[in-house]
Amino acid sequence: MRLFISCLFLLAHGLCLADEEPAVIETARRLRMPVDVVEALAHVGCESGRPNEQFICASVDLTDADLELDRILGVLVSELKDQASRDKLAASQAAWIVFRDQACVFEADGYSRSPDLGTVMAGCKATHARQRSESLQTFIGCGERYGCPGYK
Repeated sequence: MRLFISCLFLLAHGLCLADEEPAVIETARRLRMPVDVVEALAHVGCESGRPNEQFICASVDLTDADLELDRILGVLVSELKDQASRDKLAASQAAWIVFRDQACVFEADGYSRSPDLGTVMAGCKATHARQRSESLQTFIGCGERYGCPGYK
């Protein structure tokens, strides 16, 4: 539904094509670039050796990881029965974002003067988002039993 609404908005601005991947559409919005340019570089830019194209490709990968994490968080929130558990998840996610960003600043430190810095940061954030998704996925369907978030 969210993609449909986003696509309607983008269609009004000439940016949404029906066969585009959600990550490409969202990356185009984030980078304020035409969808067709992002789509063209999403698959070949990573291997191009050109920093700007590699950055766009890495940004699509990061957006894809973010969208999957958002999906998992949405499912998990819908399964949590009480507000206290949802608040704990929100606090955990906020702390994780700070951790991820600081970890990636450290990991990319050797690229601080490189045109590849943005690409390295996007790749690092995508890796952390996928790890977070995998970690949170274990709680989906956990239910009302000992060890599950929200179990009382």
